[in-house]
Amino acid sequence: MIPISIKAEIIADIADFPITNTLLASWLAMLVLIAVAFIFSKTLKEIPGKFQNAVETVVEAVLDFMSTIAGNRETAIKFFPIVATIFLFVLIANWMGILVLSVYFKIAAAKSNLFPCSVQPTLIWQ
Repeated sequence: MIPISIKAEIIADIADFPITNTLLASWLAMLVLIAVAFIFSKTLKEIPGKFQNAVETVVEAVLDFMSTIAGNRETAIKFFPIVATIFLFVLIANWMGILVLSVYFKIAAAKSNLFPCSVQPTLIWQ
């Protein structure tokens, strides 16, 4: 059996430190999260609008769920920021991977007539 190894592609080297495509995607996901957090923190109001009210409702629901798992509300509040950050990072990184991949397929399909024939078996296999 042949071992399968998927290695990250090296895009650049900075002082003998390889910058790979996965590292670049992680940085981009962090940049998106930081930008969204910064914009959202600047638009917070004392009397919430519809969007802020929806976000607060989701946060309260997740905190209630975490408090049932953690045992009490204080522990849930203590661990909520790290759990939410990891969840949002993984969510954004996966969405970016899906969106970037779909854009790549559309661009490649527009450039080549052979593209649908060569990629379709790969897409069905996965």
